[in-house]
Amino acid sequence: MRPLRLLSLLVLTLAGLALSALSLSSRADSDDDRLALVRLPLPPLESTRPADASPHGGKTPASTEKGTDTAADTTTDIRATTAGRKDILASVLRRAGMKAADIYALARADRHKLLTRFVPGERFEVRYRDGQPVEVIRHINRTTQIVATRDGKHWQVRKKTLPVEIHLATASGTIRNSLYLSGKQAGLSDRVIMNLANLYQWEIDFARQLRPGDTFKVIYEQRYLNGDYIGDGRIVAAEVNTSGKTYRAFLLTDKKGKTLGWYDEKGHNLRKAFMRNPVDYVRITSRFTLRRWHPIFHKWKSHRGVDYGGKIGTPIHVTGNGRVIFKGWKRGYGRVVMVRHGRKYTTVYAHMSRFGKIRKGSYVKQGQVIGYIGQSGWATGPHLHYEFRINGKFVDPLKVRFPDASPVPKKYRTAFRQRVHQMMAQLKRLDSDTRLAAKFE
Repeated sequence: MRPLRLLSLLVLTLAGLALSALSLSSRADSDDDRLALVRLPLPPLESTRPADASPHGGKTPASTEKGTDTAADTTTDIRATTAGRKDILASVLRRAGMKAADIYALARADRHKLLTRFVPGERFEVRYRDGQPVEVIRHINRTTQIVATRDGKHWQVRKKTLPVEIHLATASGTIRNSLYLSGKQAGLSDRVIMNLANLYQWEIDFARQLRPGDTFKVIYEQRYLNGDYIGDGRIVAAEVNTSGKTYRAFLLTDKKGKTLGWYDEKGHNLRKAFMRNPVDYVRITSRFTLRRWHPIFHKWKSHRGVDYGGKIGTPIHVTGNGRVIFKGWKRGYGRVVMVRHGRKYTTVYAHMSRFGKIRKGSYVKQGQVIGYIGQSGWATGPHLHYEFRINGKFVDPLKVRFPDASPVPKKYRTAFRQRVHQMMAQLKRLDSDTRLAAKFE
């Protein structure tokens, strides 16, 4: 009996488990039906990339501006980029989105290399219409551009100069310390002060000749583009009073406004055949003399030139147009350059640390760098030894009277006299104690 009882209990237990499972399954289906009624859509996933991140890994190759021409139903955009130190035209334009075939066609059309002769830092813009490049602009400066336009399959490249408005401004002052500081106090920019010094470099040694109480007056150009001031331009008229003498300068231009030169009120050219000094902002350590105690040989010898003391590496400028007749090493001179100016004049530049980009027989222009101050040869310190010879005879470079350049050309003399009369009236109106620049048309 006992085995039969155990078997009955086992059957009843299994039957109960089966009914429980069936009940749970039915309840689950009922719960799923209820849950389906309240099931909601999931919210959209948020991007893990920052909003300002670029798909190029944070490096944007070119800025882009887009627009739509609704009238023509076309889309235009402009992509800009800046030329780097190792760039060539192809790499710049590729960065702005142009294809190799378009770059090749443009380069072939640029026969005068107006686009390719850029310098690092210049900005390029490429304008697209419906995805095709139609214009490339190289910005040389604020007023000058190289523009390439596409007409079908052909490119045309040209230089474009933006119109600049010229206003005249005036300033005057009294020398109290240096020309630079006095010019700044009068409201002049660095550019105008340097132009004034360069203008009189054949007549006045501003570093050594000016004295407190000397006066100056300047009429100069101020340049505007689209109403915005973009910098100072040329000096139109100037007057400097020093050492009891008055020096005046007046700009002469042709009908197109091109500079022909600066002249005094009598029409004499301010530019001389030679500059007074071959170096800038250095001191004279030894002058021209027939009797000087030599620091190396310790005896009295003549010194047939002028020594300019300065730092090693200071640029040396040739004082006049001429031809290099010697470049090399010459005993006490050390590294020396000799330049012949016509048949009559010769200048010598000695004790250089290194030469400029010149060679024997080459022609050099006034102001060109021909070398750098050094201490080669018989020298006790870094300096330039400068000689001036006339027909082989040594003369004092600081006292020699230089020949004038050409006067006002005959066809411009009437217009120049009228201009001088007008500018002289403006100069007379200036008060030397005025510090603030005034404008007039």
